[in-house]
Amino acid sequence: ELGDKIILFPMMLTPSYIASTETVPLFYTEKEKKSLLKVGKIITPSSYEKEQITKFYNISASKVVTIARYVSDSFSYNIHSVSHPKECVICYVASIKKQKQNRLALELLNVLCNQGIDAKLNMVGPIHDQDVYIDLMDYISKNNLENKFNHYGTISKAEIDSLYSKATFGISVSLCETFGRSVMEGLTSGLPMLVMNEIACLKTASSSTAGFIHVNTIEEMASSIIMLMNNPDYYKELSLAAANFGTEFRRKNIQPILAKAILQ
Repeated sequence: ELGDKIILFPMMLTPSYIASTETVPLFYTEKEKKSLLKVGKIITPSSYEKEQITKFYNISASKVVTIARYVSDSFSYNIHSVSHPKECVICYVASIKKQKQNRLALELLNVLCNQGIDAKLNMVGPIHDQDVYIDLMDYISKNNLENKFNHYGTISKAEIDSLYSKATFGISVSLCETFGRSVMEGLTSGLPMLVMNEIACLKTASSSTAGFIHVNTIEEMASSIIMLMNNPDYYKELSLAAANFGTEFRRKNIQPILAKAILQ
């Protein structure tokens, strides 16, 4: 009876951990399934995760509700523009661990710098894997990127918004996301985003209406950045699309839907 009253909000399940190259013990997955079966309702932020729940765990779709997470009101509505075709600031909000493929962000920075772009990278997030962090520092040193890179640990949403307001692009090079909160926060701030095609939960959105561009490789991401920097009208159009798309994830729009699902 108690289980029927519980509403579960999953936060990364076994299929996502596996997609992020993590090793998941069988007993852990079995306990996940038992929990998913026992609860009365599951609220997931994406159809991608709903598919995991219904197919991987064989949970009835009738008990799974898809509702996007809402973005903090700290993120302001800004329309960005490019003022110089060779200067850009990139933001990657992601904790430092295998899942986030942080090194790819540095490889992107290196590609842009080698092509004559005055690029800088701001990376935001706590260090969860010391080995990954050491590898990042080693890559920075070997490629002379010390003056091109800033790492911020855990900072407030308002501070992230401030970084976004001064940025030219946001990126995500993660292996797997169940929602992509940092991407949605960037879009809400009007920041054009570039994301890897590996991020399945974002594949259903169109770049023309959502303000972000899908790419397959870091080289393709660099080419897209240079293209946008040389096309200020298209860049501004993408920024406007991002900000408008982001309004869907404002608290005032999501909260009533969430409240209704919880109280039903």
